[in-house]
Amino acid sequence: MPSLTTYKLLKKEHDARRGEFKTVHGTVQTPAFQNVATAGAIKGGLSAQDLKDIGAQVMLCNTYHLHLRPGDKLVADMGPELLWAACTSSPAGTAPS
Repeated sequence: MPSLTTYKLLKKEHDARRGEFKTVHGTVQTPAFQNVATAGAIKGGLSAQDLKDIGAQVMLCNTYHLHLRPGDKLVADMGPELLWAACTSSPAGTAPS
């Protein structure tokens, strides 16, 4: 089965790299700012609209925490747009969107 994500290196200078990370949910230019949204709550006093306004491309969500609280059914019922309508990443497996 082919990968659903790809990374393309656009430029390298010394140890720094610039690239594109493509997912089924969109493309993220790297390096990228990832706001943390543990348990589905955006941290730092920002709203999803604030993040859109500053050009955030991706949200870091821990799917294990979402599984524990608020729970799989509530997350599925809400749909990905209420969590974050752009790319999400998760250190605990697949992204919720």
